[in-house]
Amino acid sequence: MNTQINQKISTRLSELEEIYCHSKPNLNEQGIWLFLATLGCWSVSGIGYQFVAIIITFYIFTSKALPRVDGKVFLISVELYRLWRLYRTDVLSKKDRVFWRKTIFHVVFLKYSIFYDIKSSPYYYAAYLFLMATLFNLWDKI
Repeated sequence: MNTQINQKISTRLSELEEIYCHSKPNLNEQGIWLFLATLGCWSVSGIGYQFVAIIITFYIFTSKALPRVDGKVFLISVELYRLWRLYRTDVLSKKDRVFWRKTIFHVVFLKYSIFYDIKSSPYYYAAYLFLMATLFNLWDKI
């Protein structure tokens, strides 16, 4: 029984990693377009129109940053919670539970954290910071 549950957890963790890595768009390429779109927002005349342009740009590029599977946003936290519930079963020995807890947390912090995303897509997040600075600059003018 323990072997089956261990195999099930291992298989599901591998599947989640593959789904997450392959469903995430190329954010560095999106970052270049985000930067150009933000510059385009500066060229719009009128503060109200600039604000609308920035909000639209914010919406478009925020939604593109989220990984998608079959057209739906892939929420890794929900999937990891299901996996965590599976590892918490009383059938597993204490040694197995400790091993899976460490493994799941290790994978979560290495692959699914914002730090990993920033490290793997620095151009996107730099352009996103530029968009936020533009939004705050415009907010001061309103």
